[in-house]
Amino acid sequence: TWTQRDDPCGTTPGDAADEIDAAHVVLSLTGEVVVLCQRRAWRSNGGNSTVMLSADGGATFSTPTGFAEATDATSVAAAGNGVLLAETHQGSSGDVVLQRSTDGGRTWTEVARAPLPGGDTDAPYLAFSTTRVATWVPQPGSAVWRSSDGGATWTEHPFG
Repeated sequence: TWTQRDDPCGTTPGDAADEIDAAHVVLSLTGEVVVLCQRRAWRSNGGNSTVMLSADGGATFSTPTGFAEATDATSVAAAGNGVLLAETHQGSSGDVVLQRSTDGGRTWTEVARAPLPGGDTDAPYLAFSTTRVATWVPQPGSAVWRSSDGGATWTEHPFG
């Protein structure tokens, strides 16, 4: 059975570029729904990504939380019990940065950084396969990063 829910990210009055969309939705291994919200004009304005968490199947969501720096997230993964990962972009360095939260997105810590030739990802991959094991591929053909401690530490495995 499917239940229709409203977009938890909401909208902002004004032109279409100011609208906020649910850009990425994931279900954690313990049943939490995590939504990555982005302003449509996120790439030009910077710092417009927020994360929302639901522990009741999407009926209600936490207050949107952002990131410590003006940064934009492109993908999110959830292990459960408030452990989240987010791939973010640091505009000034051109790097892609993996951040981790253990409190449902209220605070974030950088756990890995990868240079990003060309400054953009084509199709990032970020997922937990168990509550402890996670995989990150910041850009196709670059490297596979693996964690076996819930995303706290990472090891890079370059291709070729």
